[in-house]
Amino acid sequence: MHYTLHRARPRSTSCVQGEMMRRTAWIWAVGSAAWTFDAIVNLYYRNRPHAELAFMVAVMFAIAWAFYSRQQTR
Repeated sequence: MHYTLHRARPRSTSCVQGEMMRRTAWIWAVGSAAWTFDAIVNLYYRNRPHAELAFMVAVMFAIAWAFYSRQQTR
């Protein structure tokens, strides 16, 4: 008995990675919103150092969201 395996034409890895990054970009947006909420709560309770740190992390998450959501498929 002879088995022949036929493979589909492989897609380029950059195409697959870009597609995955676009599909998971919402995670970064949710993280940014959560950190922003944390910063606002800490400002309300007058915990300024933690609020500043939370705002910086929220900005980093927002930048990552903007980067990952704009990935293009080739």
